Amino acid sequence: MWSQHHRRCTTTTARTRLSFGKRGILPTQFCASHPSILEAVPPNCREMEVPIEPDSNEGIKTLGLLWHPLSKQFLISNGTCFQKLRQPNNSPVSKRIISPIVAAVFDSLGLISPIVFVYKIFLQQLWLHRLHWDDQLPSELLN
Repeated sequence: MWSQHHRRCTTTTARTRLSFGKRGILPTQFCASHPSILEAVPPNCREMEVPIEPDSNEGIKTLGLLWHPLSKQFLISNGTCFQKLRQPNNSPVSKRIISPIVAAVFDSLGLISPIVFVYKIFLQQLWLHRLHWDDQLPSELLN
């Protein structure tokens, strides 16, 4: 079963490279969930050279998400979204700070739509409170 799947993947990879090559496009970011599939791809056309360890926080950025090839999982990191809020600075949390954080969440596949929905509702609450861009958020919204 695996060998048939492996052959299909390597054949598809070769066909894709050939098809794009005929059009003058050189795909340079091939990645696979199994290292042996990448053997059919020249090293300069690979996204990664060494497989990423299963327990690492590294991944391949694809479709706006982080893909971990060996574990075959999409990783969603909230660290980037809330990192700006947790940084110690003197400016209060305002609509100007929150808006780009919400806008930075890109989910083209809709995998985290329920989470994004909550962010958007929160942003709507900021507008309903008629806050100006640099007004500090009320305590009920910060909780």
